[in-house]
Amino acid sequence: MKRQKNILRNQRNNHSQYLIINHAVTNSFIYRWDNRSHPLDCRNYSFTNFCIFHCIKCFLQKIPQGKAIVRTGIGGTNVAFNKGMYVIPVFHKMEIMDISVKKIEISRMQHDGLICKDNIRADIKVAFFVRVNKSVDDVISVAQFRM
Repeated sequence: MKRQKNILRNQRNNHSQYLIINHAVTNSFIYRWDNRSHPLDCRNYSFTNFCIFHCIKCFLQKIPQGKAIVRTGIGGTNVAFNKGMYVIPVFHKMEIMDISVKKIEISRMQHDGLICKDNIRADIKVAFFVRVNKSVDDVISVAQFRM
């Protein structure tokens, strides 16, 4: 028993743990309770962690300023403006929508000019500025209109 305690004391210095189980007065067994795993297991866990983080990175879609992500599929329709959103290709469909201000110019000049009621030709040039409101309901309604 004295020898077993010395072995136990020496092995604790090596940061291993031992568990002593006494089945009878004369028979005692020492079982190793080791926190360290096999060296190949470490590579297995790091590869698994790498795969998990790579999938998370690939599924995270970030959006620049002035655009919105509209994600449809499992979980309903979700919209993100300034942050990222997880999009899993099998379960979701993603669409990037531009919600910044757009300029639409219409010009009717020379032969395409407008003819007024008094038969005078008028050259017209008009500019419209259009944008989508930055609210979830408005973006969803525009996204449904586009599809």
